[in-house]
Amino acid sequence: MSGHRSQATGYRKQETVFGSIGLWQLLIAHCSLLIGFSGCSPSYKAEVDAIVLKPAPTFQADSAYAHLATQVGFGPRIPGTETHARCGDFLVSKLRQYGATVAEQRDSVTVFEGNRLPMRNIIGSFFPEKKDRILLVAHWDSRHVSDEDKEHYNEPIAGAHDGASGVAVLLEVARLLGKQQPNVGVDIILFDTEDQGRTWQQGDPKDPEFFFCMGARHWVKQPHVAGYTARYGILLDMVAAKDAVFTLEQISMHHAAPQMRNAWAIAHRLGHEEQFPFNLTRQILHDHYYINNEAGIPTFSIVQHDNTTRSGYGAYWHTHNDNLGTIDRGTMQAVGEVVVQVLYNEE
Repeated sequence: MSGHRSQATGYRKQETVFGSIGLWQLLIAHCSLLIGFSGCSPSYKAEVDAIVLKPAPTFQADSAYAHLATQVGFGPRIPGTETHARCGDFLVSKLRQYGATVAEQRDSVTVFEGNRLPMRNIIGSFFPEKKDRILLVAHWDSRHVSDEDKEHYNEPIAGAHDGASGVAVLLEVARLLGKQQPNVGVDIILFDTEDQGRTWQQGDPKDPEFFFCMGARHWVKQPHVAGYTARYGILLDMVAAKDAVFTLEQISMHHAAPQMRNAWAIAHRLGHEEQFPFNLTRQILHDHYYINNEAGIPTFSIVQHDNTTRSGYGAYWHTHNDNLGTIDRGTMQAVGEVVVQVLYNEE
């Protein structure tokens, strides 16, 4: 995702939530997971072996890539700009084309400078008559500054990986949902104003929120359907870079461990074990934090983890190198296949 840095550098997209989750609970979970998932332990091997893959439509990475390139082609998706508006119209039109019932949440949110930005959450609902539902989310805005670059710091980035990639995968999932109905209803929410928060240089110790995830925070207080709930949710963020690895993030495992373990077991069954290792890694504060803690829907994130970089993401994160050159169709294929199979494996 967007804006939160690792503990070493103090960014909020990370670990400011011990008060609500409980540090001791995370430590217990960490220890038990290390025992259960170390090496090639029988614990997770049994879970993988127990998976029976049910018939599911075929995810097409080329289709997802085309949706990604279209988003990037509009230019930076900064709320309040013409490029943002045109991209939003494209997303709405695609969801409708694929058969979704589309709703929009338009409002304005206050950002850290004190000014207001327009916000446009886009919701596509498939099979709204079904009571059992799965929630899929990503953010579609892109970063307004390149705060990890030494040059051109104040210029917005393309956000091909951080922003467009999760949306692109979900648009391809939407296309498949329009062709073949699963046993559950599905809601796709594309959150806005997720990545417009402070840079780490602008951090205020008295403000742990840093004004990220504003669209998600709006939705949990005012969902598109009164009393909305779902079995669980999946958040996609930064899911298209070459050699990206997706680990068991701690907030996700605290709130949605069974669902996350099931998804990772499906990934292994599909042959994507290298990209989806059963490794527990630090908590990251994305949109799923608010969905878990305020909407009460157990939600896990599929987000790149890179322990070789200071940020914990790829070296292109929040830089002008987050462009189409970072994107790998193979990574999109792996993530897309896992999400599709999870949906169509539901009873």
